[in-house]
Amino acid sequence: MADQRKTSSITRAFEELLEGAGSPPIYTSWTALWMISSAIERNVWTFTRGQPLYPNLYLLYAAPSGGGKSITLDVAGDIITRTFHAIPKQRRLAYENMTGPAMVDVIRDKDTNIRLAINPNSRKPEEYGGLSILISDLQTLLSEYDKGLVATLTRLYDCKRYSEGRRTKSENTFELERTYLTMIAGTPPDQLMTTVPEAAWSWGLMPRFIIIGAPASKPDDLFANKNAQLMHKLELNIGEDLLWLAKNAKGQVNFDPEAKQLMQEFHEYGDK
Repeated sequence: MADQRKTSSITRAFEELLEGAGSPPIYTSWTALWMISSAIERNVWTFTRGQPLYPNLYLLYAAPSGGGKSITLDVAGDIITRTFHAIPKQRRLAYENMTGPAMVDVIRDKDTNIRLAINPNSRKPEEYGGLSILISDLQTLLSEYDKGLVATLTRLYDCKRYSEGRRTKSENTFELERTYLTMIAGTPPDQLMTTVPEAAWSWGLMPRFIIIGAPASKPDDLFANKNAQLMHKLELNIGEDLLWLAKNAKGQVNFDPEAKQLMQEFHEYGDK
C-alpha cells in the first residue's frame, strides 16, 4: 500500500505547490499523474483484454497564452529533471527538440537507457528502453507535421516492439523488443489546428492524446508572500516520492468491481 500513499502524496503536494499560481486545477492533477507515470514506467501494469496495459500517457494541454499550461509544465519539469538526475546512468527525460531517429537512439542506448522491469506474464526481469517527454510548447518538438516523427510517436505509444529497417550504412536495421514512452506538452489551440492536418485527427497520433482545455484560474495577489521554505519542501517531497516509486514500485494494479464497471461503461459509451 506504500505505492498508493506515495501517489496520493505526490498529487496533493503538487496541487498545493501550484495553488494560486494561475494554473487550472485540472492541469495540476493530470500533470501529477503524468509525473507518476514517468517514474513507474513498465514496473506497474494492469490487464485489459488479456494483455498488459502500462501507465504511459500522452497529454496535451490546449490553451491560449496565459492559460496556465506553461506554469504547470515548467514546475513539473524542474522536479522531474532533479529527480531523474539522482538515478545514476539513466537518461529518462528526453531533449525538447528531437527528430524521430534521435529519440529512438536515446531510448535504445544501452549505456544510459536500457533498464529492467518485471514481465507481467512470466514475472521474470526483462530489458526495455524508456523515455519521458515534457515540453511546454509542442511546437518545439513538432514545428511542422513531421510524418516520420509522428509515426514514431504513434508506434511507441503502445509500449511494444519497435523496429526500423532504414538506418545508416553501418546499421541497416535494429529492433527493440520492449519500449515505454510517456509524453506531456502544451500548445495554443490555433497553433495545433494549423500544424495538424484535418485528416490526422481521426487516426494515428492525435487520437492517442488526452487533450485538455480549461479556463485559466485567477491567480492570487502578484506580490503575495508565499512561504518559500514550504514551497521548497513540497518540491523536495514530490521528488523524493517520485524517486521512491522509480526504485520500488512494482506489480499489477487491480480494480474493485465498481471501478471496473465504470471503466467498462466509459469504454462502451464514452461521454455520451
